[in-house]
Amino acid sequence: MQRSSVLLLFATTILLSASTQASFAQAGFSVLETNSRVGIVVSADGNTIGTSSNRSVAPSAEIVEGTTRLRDRASGDILVELPDPTGWIGPLIPSGDGRVARGAAAGSAPAGFVYHRDSDQLTDLGDDPAYQGFFPHALDQTGAVAVGSWNDSPYLYRQDAATGPEFLGTLPGGNGRGAAFDISADGRVAVGWSSSTTTSMEAFRWEDGVMTSVGDLPGGNDASQAWSISADASTIVGWTSTDPGSTPFRWRDGVMSALPDLPGGRYGGSAFGVSGDADVAVGWSFGEGDRERAVLWDASGEVHDLEVLFAAFGLDLGGLELTHATGISDDGRVIVGLGTTDAAAQFAWVATIPEPGTGCLLGLGLAWLSRSALRASRTALGGLQPGDPPGAVAVSSGSTKGMMNLCHMSGSVGPVPVSRVSASENVPKTRSKRITAQP
Repeated sequence: MQRSSVLLLFATTILLSASTQASFAQAGFSVLETNSRVGIVVSADGNTIGTSSNRSVAPSAEIVEGTTRLRDRASGDILVELPDPTGWIGPLIPSGDGRVARGAAAGSAPAGFVYHRDSDQLTDLGDDPAYQGFFPHALDQTGAVAVGSWNDSPYLYRQDAATGPEFLGTLPGGNGRGAAFDISADGRVAVGWSSSTTTSMEAFRWEDGVMTSVGDLPGGNDASQAWSISADASTIVGWTSTDPGSTPFRWRDGVMSALPDLPGGRYGGSAFGVSGDADVAVGWSFGEGDRERAVLWDASGEVHDLEVLFAAFGLDLGGLELTHATGISDDGRVIVGLGTTDAAAQFAWVATIPEPGTGCLLGLGLAWLSRSALRASRTALGGLQPGDPPGAVAVSSGSTKGMMNLCHMSGSVGPVPVSRVSASENVPKTRSKRITAQP
């Protein structure tokens, strides 16, 4: 199966250093996009990275142009690049095996598009009434099934269906609003949020046409959201409202448990992605000085600051500050997310952890990385801001989801700093694709 990490953020354009922009084929850390709003997605196998880069203008923050790219992780090559010179464009979201990717735009680029890696073909779906207006957030293992939003409601799209996206329904008392953010490897189980009798946003699990509530933890306002589901559909991660604030959770076999936050900061955070075997989750938490930090929860539930963890693995972050981890590959070696430094910008990053066996894994107590059978990854995240197209899904960050700049819940995260550095000489090769009409 696959997961996506789609985070749309506010940022200031910066130049990237050679150390962060270099090829990310081997173990290391790279910054892939930086702009007013960026998004990043990783396939379950960790070999395909989808990104988007959108520029906005002040004071309205309206998106005026954007570009989506799909990269091969092993080579660093850009497989396909599609600009939208007049408006917002989302990342190409890859299937679990990376052979299919889907995306959507709201400017002059096609409203919908799909890329098939085997044939190296990017196809325009903009005139297909069965696809028009559908915003994908995650694909299953083969790309045959996608979940996302359509008209501000949770929908599922089957590649072989002639009837268009399928409405997933709503929880009891809901008004139909919501979004589906992830799907199991076999395409049978989806998760996301729906309105309900008790709250405007409640985490759901959908299977075989039936939507059920994931529930919440005691306290708070009953709000919750499911961001990611494991390959076998046994485990769900996300956030729920509690008395202290937004609480990251892991739901397993019908039981929801809170995940701890970092010490030293105010309470709040969310889990965005889960590994293939569901033992490891990634997301964000407030840390020292109430700064948002990218974190990882291991199999025992212990929380780790990823900047500290990456440093222990010998990865050079170049002084950059990582605020959110939004996706993780099947084997736990590839993690993607968003970050900042001290110059007021945000960027999308990817970190590849060294192969196990160097001795550092045991020292850190992260034996989960040595298990080659980890099955699924992902994360689908979407942020809604002025200039986003109708139907785009948003979640708020500070008090709930951790998605940078979200507007659905309460709270948002403003522009963050990033230092200006020199451009890299190691720019991946690009093969631009021409959009073809759908057969």
